[in-house]
Amino acid sequence: SPTEGGAIFVTDPPCPNCVKNMAEAGIKALYIDHKGFEKDFSQRRGDDFRSMSLKVAEKAGISVYSVYRKERRIETLQEPAAGYV
Repeated sequence: SPTEGGAIFVTDPPCPNCVKNMAEAGIKALYIDHKGFEKDFSQRRGDDFRSMSLKVAEKAGISVYSVYRKERRIETLQEPAAGYV
């Protein structure tokens, strides 16, 4: 598929279903704007991201990063273990 091994950049932390779709599409890197974690929706649903979305990403071998655009910095939230298959 054209998305196999690709990366996706989003503004808000994705819900578990969105991460499942990313996994099925073969996405291997997820970049999230850090400001998305400060939004009301994220504050109310942050537990879903931590308890479900990150777990789906982990099982699918998706690396997850937080992007700080103004600071030109990327923070690792989760990466698969070395040699993960």
